[in-house]
Amino acid sequence: MSLVSIIIPAFDAGRFINRALNGVLSQTHAGWELIVVEDGTHDDTEALVRAFAARVTQSVRYENNGTNLGVSAARNRAMALATGETIAFLDADDWWTPEHLSSGLETLERGAGFCFSGFHIFDEPSQTVMESLTPGLPPGGDVVESLFKSNFIQTSSLVMLSRKAALNGGNFDTKLKVGEDCDYWMRVLAHGATPACTQKQTCYYTKHGASAMAKTLMVAEHGVKFYRKHLQSDFLQKSLRGSLYARSLWIYGRLLQRQNPALARSLFLEAWRTRPMELRYLAYALAAAGLMLLRRDSSVP
Repeated sequence: MSLVSIIIPAFDAGRFINRALNGVLSQTHAGWELIVVEDGTHDDTEALVRAFAARVTQSVRYENNGTNLGVSAARNRAMALATGETIAFLDADDWWTPEHLSSGLETLERGAGFCFSGFHIFDEPSQTVMESLTPGLPPGGDVVESLFKSNFIQTSSLVMLSRKAALNGGNFDTKLKVGEDCDYWMRVLAHGATPACTQKQTCYYTKHGASAMAKTLMVAEHGVKFYRKHLQSDFLQKSLRGSLYARSLWIYGRLLQRQNPALARSLFLEAWRTRPMELRYLAYALAAAGLMLLRRDSSVP
């Protein structure tokens, strides 16, 4: 029986993780090991994982990073401890239906190196399923470029991959706080892993409500870092790299335009230098410069 290493990074996960663990316990494929790496928090996650370990015969391993290093570091540590032929990712607030592992293994055994499932979007505040989706591969298109344009794999909990594919992909990038999963999937696929969808909705993906402005700014800032990283990625079209990088700069600049017009101006100018034919970026830079002048004049007594 193929051994699947289930990877769970955990951060303040005590209120959710029992749901994820019960989903693991329900799997029809019983050949798994579980590795939970807590990212520096100290709630009741450890006690819950150890209680779960006492209920099962499969190997369960728990570690704590000791300090908050980020989800990428937690996943990297868990993957370093994994011994299975297959890696399955599970976020602590998501959970699986009983056939998730078996359907993923069937898909991988048909020749894929990387597979993902369909999913249900679960709204945590209302405790209801909002929508059920099965993402598909782009017809006749480049999967890596499709992911780069828009990450259609909405949660890592959908993904299973072979150990070979995981090794070829390397580690999750600990410098990225947004898009670190998409960045990793792209590298796995760029190194030759064949992608496939199980065509089965076997994951519940938890949504936690609207984001605050501070989080929106963080997402925009790290979106810029994600696209800047891939400016030199030769497995992507050069024009696409530049276009999406410039767009990320523009999005971040628009969010900052009122509170920090000087920084917004520099972001708009960088977007224009990257895509000089996109004159709207220059127009936004000029508007930000005008706002800076107005503020300077209004501050003069």
